[in-house]
Amino acid sequence: MPIKQLLPESAGLPLSAVRIQIPSAPDCLSIGLRLLRDLLHTLDPQTRIYVSVTPGADTDTMVDLIQRWQADPARVHFIDANVESLFAQDNAISMVESEQPISLLLPKDDNRLGVTDAVSIEALGQRFGHSIHRSALYWDGGNICRDGKHCLIGANTIAQNQVKLSLTKEQVLERFQQEFGYPVTILGDIEVALRGREERDKGEEKVDNEGQADFHIDLDVCLLGKIQPDAAPIALLADSEIDFSLLDAVLAKGSLFDQHFLPANEMQKIYLANLGETMRRRAPFLAQYQETLEGLGYRVVKVPDFRLLPTLNYLGRINLNFNYLNILIW
Repeated sequence: MPIKQLLPESAGLPLSAVRIQIPSAPDCLSIGLRLLRDLLHTLDPQTRIYVSVTPGADTDTMVDLIQRWQADPARVHFIDANVESLFAQDNAISMVESEQPISLLLPKDDNRLGVTDAVSIEALGQRFGHSIHRSALYWDGGNICRDGKHCLIGANTIAQNQVKLSLTKEQVLERFQQEFGYPVTILGDIEVALRGREERDKGEEKVDNEGQADFHIDLDVCLLGKIQPDAAPIALLADSEIDFSLLDAVLAKGSLFDQHFLPANEMQKIYLANLGETMRRRAPFLAQYQETLEGLGYRVVKVPDFRLLPTLNYLGRINLNFNYLNILIW
């Protein structure tokens, strides 16, 4: 396979195309359309947008919507694909090839891009206008960060491939480096991740986030690249310390704590206790991330970040994850 390397992503690089998904479920449709509108208004006019929609979707009405937004429908390329999730980053990542500029790489045994019994990889590639290849390894795109110089992969992904492919850590790293075209650095605790993976495969209860601060490293790390030519590249990192001004603003928003299974003041206490416990558990992983990033030559900039681990989130009907790292930077 003539793949050279992953297409790098950072704020210092041009953004020529964006891929998003809009499944047919009403909540996905409403979020996806708003995202499409905002991308059309925000990104440079020459940026192309590839939109996966449910086969048979009324794209004529979507074109009318784009015109109502006073945007150019020619910037949007609709692709019929059976996708169930809004999260396009996880199911495929862009590559630079020697024979053509861009291709898509799919994880091993993963058809979330829209491959079905009736739609082959080749047929889907024709719809996208790019060739599509299958990786020999298991991964989610959200657990990979790369900026053209380094490729960071979460420990859980390394452990997943060790267990499922019966490989050593070194063998997994070597295969990722060969396939992705970059030196690979692990973020997280590989031993903890490996134990968690083995327990999961035995059917035991999943441990929160296993060997990482969260299930994807791009929830905690964003590589900005070199903002200034003579300065060190910048990596944003979730802060493990509580920003009390932000916390006060959260607590002051009464609607977040109303209408749960206990009175609002008691739910606030539960939230504060579980927020503290979440940040305590995350802190060692984030400290390891910082040490690794600084060792690679990045200047680390901390970003306030509050979230609750899934097993501690008793306010789950309301989104109380104030996360600012999983963002589009260009």
